[in-house]
Amino acid sequence: MHISTKMKMELFTTVTVPEGTEVALNGLTFTAKGKVGELSRQFRLGRLELEIKGNEIIIGSKKSTKIEKKMMNTIAAHIRNMITGVNEKFVYEVKICSGHFPFTVTKEGNDKAVIKNFLGEKIDRVAKIIPGYEAL
Repeated sequence: MHISTKMKMELFTTVTVPEGTEVALNGLTFTAKGKVGELSRQFRLGRLELEIKGNEIIIGSKKSTKIEKKMMNTIAAHIRNMITGVNEKFVYEVKICSGHFPFTVTKEGNDKAVIKNFLGEKIDRVAKIIPGYEAL
């Protein structure tokens, strides 16, 4: 008979909250507010503990295995990304290129983009720009 025991150790990691960012924990829901916006997310912690002390978020467990270590680092990465997202404006640049048929894209107002000569079509296509997004 083979008995397998998992090595359990005390593991904790901290995420530093920059000035001007507010973080809150309500049950399993983590909320971050910054100068650009607000994000909230519900985490499945399992056996991990999540607490806020001052300007640090502490994630970990007193009896951690490899699985808890992986979960701890993943949750810490998500929280860091949330903090970055509420402090910096996200810019996604799309490059428009054509193969055989040269087409043009123009912006009309703040709510639509017009695509001319798409795949050689004679009729212009109109794409709506979702509210809250900006087309440059």
